[in-house]
Amino acid sequence: MRGKKLLIDLMMIFLSFLAVFCFVQNDKKLYHNQLNHNGLSETALVYQTNSNQNVQQTLQKLSQQHWDDYQIHFNLNKNVTYLYQKDFNSVLPMVSGHFFGNAAFSSEVPIVVVGQNLKDKLYVPTKQKYWKNNGNYLSVIGEIGTEDKNLSVNNHVFISTSPLAVYNDQPLSHFKIIADGPGLRGHERQLQQIFGATKVYHLVPRNSPLVGPTWIGTYGMLILALLGIIALGIVLTLLFLRINLVTALLGNLDHVMRWRRFWALLRQYTFHLVVAVVIGGVLGYVCLPVINLSRIVIFGVVTIILLMFVYGITFWHHINRKEGNI
Repeated sequence: MRGKKLLIDLMMIFLSFLAVFCFVQNDKKLYHNQLNHNGLSETALVYQTNSNQNVQQTLQKLSQQHWDDYQIHFNLNKNVTYLYQKDFNSVLPMVSGHFFGNAAFSSEVPIVVVGQNLKDKLYVPTKQKYWKNNGNYLSVIGEIGTEDKNLSVNNHVFISTSPLAVYNDQPLSHFKIIADGPGLRGHERQLQQIFGATKVYHLVPRNSPLVGPTWIGTYGMLILALLGIIALGIVLTLLFLRINLVTALLGNLDHVMRWRRFWALLRQYTFHLVVAVVIGGVLGYVCLPVINLSRIVIFGVVTIILLMFVYGITFWHHINRKEGNI
């Protein structure tokens, strides 16, 4: 009996590890897409405008809003972005130097981060590197790089902006404006007014506001894999229950003792389940490049509760049938 339970525990550990693996693979795909959009997520919105106000005037309006955790890309062309961020955690991988800090977006002096494929185009009179922009030489503080050098971000130039100074006074109509970040949710109308936008659309096209082909392509395989893992978890739970039923439903146990045995065995199963899920999750966290831990933890907790419910309700049904109540 112990050997069978141990085997089930090992299989539960494997399923837990497999769930982490599925999340990691999906996050890698999302991260790859984000890098190919120069750090923008699939929920980013594009604001098309004919406004004559410039970037600095726009940022002065934005700075009056009490919003955090967002970024605005003012794309002059496909390779140059005038960037503004507010308490935003960038996901771009650096091969040297560092990315912009909050201070860069409140400074009168713009600085630059470039993709690794552009390093030969930098002006390097001393140890400090410079990027020539509109006749000005701007300090380069870091280089972005990925293993796949064909990704867009490796050929991109990011120039910091602030409400105090922007080294480009062209009107907004010359830029492609892209807004992204959790802090902007619910503020789309205000942004449309600030930008003077005549049209707003998603950076990544979708068929419907809720579920489009992009969403299905991004999360469809992950959901199917997780449903399969849950289904296998239910099978293992029922096998564990079948082992316990041998001792729980003995005919010589009275009603009180049988229900005491029920609670004792439910606690035993819960202990086995939690330990197995935690071990598998920790192994996955240690062995795999986990990007988003919170989703994995939420899935683990929900799965534990679901499997405990399946075990408990099935066990309860067997006991009541044994006692002739159903």
